[in-house]
Amino acid sequence: MFIIGSRKDTPQSIEKLRIFTDGLDPDFVIFCILTPFPRTELFEEARRKGWIEDYNWSHYDMVHAVMPTETLSRKEVQEELYECYRHFY
Repeated sequence: MFIIGSRKDTPQSIEKLRIFTDGLDPDFVIFCILTPFPRTELFEEARRKGWIEDYNWSHYDMVHAVMPTETLSRKEVQEELYECYRHFY
């Protein structure tokens, strides 16, 4: 299981992750998006710093991007998740 979407993630860092998973040669992988769940330190920090752009709780499932990174929009983070799966499978 791998998580993308940390504040420092870039298209290049996520591509490196995809290449890393190739080298591991696992039978399957799961990719998730970093999600700031309520009552966690990440949620409090993200809320305080204004990173959270989506408060629709049904999107807090580690599949929907609810906050951007420093260099990727929420839509771009979402697309990177799809690309991770397309690349591996």
